Amino acid sequence: MKIEVSSIFYDALEARYRADIVEAIATLEVYFKVPVGIGEHSDLLSEHDKWVEKLAAAEDKLAALREHFQQVQPDGSSEQDSSKKGDQ
Repeated sequence: MKIEVSSIFYDALEARYRADIVEAIATLEVYFKVPVGIGEHSDLLSEHDKWVEKLAAAEDKLAALREHFQQVQPDGSSEQDSSKKGDQ
């Protein structure tokens, strides 16, 4: 059972986790494609691992947020309800 919430904090958390995911993916892409981008780091494997860890943490947090909470609009409809209307 999900807890229904109508809160700007839900939006803020979701946006933060999505931004963290994009940042980690972008950083890893640069590290994999242009390794000179991490010239100041002597332990390249650890630097890659650090960003994979950040990516996994953000994905886990976003999944947990979505698993336990469901955002409802001020009119009482859920995000799922409004997305279904757009499919029609």
